[in-house]
Parts: sequence; structure tokens; C-alpha cells
Amino acid sequence: MASIQEGLLYIRRRDILLITLLVTAVVGTFAPNFSVTIPVFAQQILHQGETGYGFLMSFMGAGSLCGALMIATLSNTGPKKFVLYVVPLIVGTSLALVGTTNVYFLTSLTLAITGFFFIAYNSSANSVMQLNTEDSYRGRVMSVYTLVNAGSTPIGNLFVGSMDNWFGARMGFIASGIVILVLMLPIYCYLARKKKAAQA
Repeated sequence: MASIQEGLLYIRRRDILLITLLVTAVVGTFAPNFSVTIPVFAQQILHQGETGYGFLMSFMGAGSLCGALMIATLSNTGPKKFVLYVVPLIVGTSLALVGTTNVYFLTSLTLAITGFFFIAYNSSANSVMQLNTEDSYRGRVMSVYTLVNAGSTPIGNLFVGSMDNWFGARMGFIASGIVILVLMLPIYCYLARKKKAAQA
């Protein structure tokens, strides 16, 4: 328990780790719920069967692959602040846009865009946590990161499943996107206060 407490205090003292962890909690909870949202959307909104659903997942996978390749290409200069702090807004917006589409091709395209930016953020966040952690704390810090990134997804699954059940197949995507955008606001306020304090 003492070792765990040391790891948590280490994260708390380092803003870059704390902010990345908070953003990851937001994105990791409400973005990667595709296994819940896409099947319902494909059937009820796009009127597609198994084949149509498979192609939707393929488009998202292709976008994710491109996002991973882009981050790998830019890795020699380190993670970008744009990817860490702006891309989550793009992910939230693209998720909301998916929920407004009616045309199969447009849904596929917006899912590809969502996959691209989601993987771009995830890859960069992982790199930030690794590169900004001392060797003696890396195991504990990455354990917390993994717990937040993967462990929060079931909460998001429950949320989007409830939205789909109560309000229709569109709301899983739309509500997830809106929640990401809203929850990013206090994080930006925290960053602005820290920047103002540093300049004072």
C-alpha cells in the first residue's frame, strides 16, 4: 500500500502525468465503446446486417491504423501538445457527428476519422506517461494508466448502452461526444490556471 501511495503522489506532483491521466480517463471512458454502439446503429439506423457492420468496423480499423502510423512517423520529435490537448475535442466531435449520419458511406467515413484520432491520442498519451516517468516509478505509473485507460471502458459501455436503450441508437454516439467535450472544459480551466500561476 505504501508503494502504491508513493506512485499516486508521484503522479499528483507531476502536472504532465496528472493531466494526461485525467484526459485519458475522459477519452477512455466515453470513446472506445464501438462494440456497443456500432451494431445497434448499423441495424436500427443504417438497416445493415452482418456484412454492413463488418465494413463499418473495417473503416474504423483502417482509420486507427493510419492514426498509429502517423504517430509513429512523428515519434522522433516526441508527443505533440496538439495531440494531447486538442485531439480529444476532435474525437468528441467526430463521435457526435457519427450519431447524426444517415448515409452508410458518411457513417463509415466519420468512424474512420474517429478511429484515426482516437488511436493518435492513445498512442501519444502512452508515450507521454512513459517518457516523463522516472525508472523507479514507471511500473506503478503505467499500472495506474492502464487501469484508467482500460478499466474505465465498462463504465462507458454502461453509459452508451443506456443512452441507446432510452433514447434511440443515435444517442450512444451523440451523448458520448458531448460528454467528452463537456468534461474537457474543467481540464482546460485547470491548465489555464496553472499557466497563469507560472507566469505570475
